[in-house]
Amino acid sequence: MKRYIGVVLLFVVAAAIGVGAGIYLLPKIPQGGLQKIFAPEYSAVYLRTGEMYVGQLYMFPQMKLVNPYMLQSTPASQDQSGGGFQLFPLSQSLWSPNVLYLNPEEVVFYGPVTEGSKIWNALQPK
Repeated sequence: MKRYIGVVLLFVVAAAIGVGAGIYLLPKIPQGGLQKIFAPEYSAVYLRTGEMYVGQLYMFPQMKLVNPYMLQSTPASQDQSGGGFQLFPLSQSLWSPNVLYLNPEEVVFYGPVTEGSKIWNALQPK
């Protein structure tokens, strides 16, 4: 019984220290800092239809892309041997979505956009 009380007391003290540290540190985080902490990095999502989207991927409570872009292939010009790719922000499309809800059954694969890649460089603010 004493051991049980000791474990509970230790848990309460640790929780109190955590809450105190949070209360102390929260005002010191710059404005917009929490959004950067909790916002996921950009991910690429490939669907069964052959379309590829890029955005901030959230899995809970529903699979969705925030600030979505569509990756479109561009035809080859006479100067290029192969075609290229273009990121088209869906916020500039006719229906202007800021969030794209995904059906997980239609997703073939998804993964993070690595720092330094062409897509990552294109998404960086200028």
